[in-house]
Amino acid sequence: GLDEYAIADETRTLTAGARLSIGAILVGEKSGAFDAGEAEVAALKEAVRHAHSTSNEDKLCGDQWVMLEGLLCYDRWVSDFQANPPKATNLGDFYCLSVYRSTRQAAEDFARELVPKYPAASESLECAAARFAAEADQLNQCFEVLFPDGRLTEEADPARNARAVDLLSWARECYAGGIDALERVLQHISAG
Repeated sequence: GLDEYAIADETRTLTAGARLSIGAILVGEKSGAFDAGEAEVAALKEAVRHAHSTSNEDKLCGDQWVMLEGLLCYDRWVSDFQANPPKATNLGDFYCLSVYRSTRQAAEDFARELVPKYPAASESLECAAARFAAEADQLNQCFEVLFPDGRLTEEADPARNARAVDLLSWARECYAGGIDALERVLQHISAG
């Protein structure tokens, strides 16, 4: 969601009764001390990897929908909403747009949180934060265009789709700029 992160009692499975599916989560013994710096760098590297992922790119021209990540996801989204005949929105668009807009808001916060920890990379971190904030803003606007009042629209609308293409194209550029800034952050960290 776009508000606070969800919080639940860690013992909720003991009192949930039949409402939960049966399963188990097994956690092994703690294997070492948590290294925040290592985790932060790993998160930055994963963000860059995700943005440049080419996973499933070779399956794009097939008949079935495929999961894409990062910039490829944006490219397909823009292409889909430029299509003629016009594309109607679906639950996949609703879900992906909901996820992307909330994660980019979190990306902004994460980048700003790292500024005092990595002073040599502070300018690049501020740049990344600003880009992710702008991306989230574009995605929030796009959500309102595609899903007025948070509802799935059943009919394709060329004017709505054209507006979505503009917003998604701008969001993609903001995202690409944010990722470029994160790549500079990683260079500063590895040099420092």
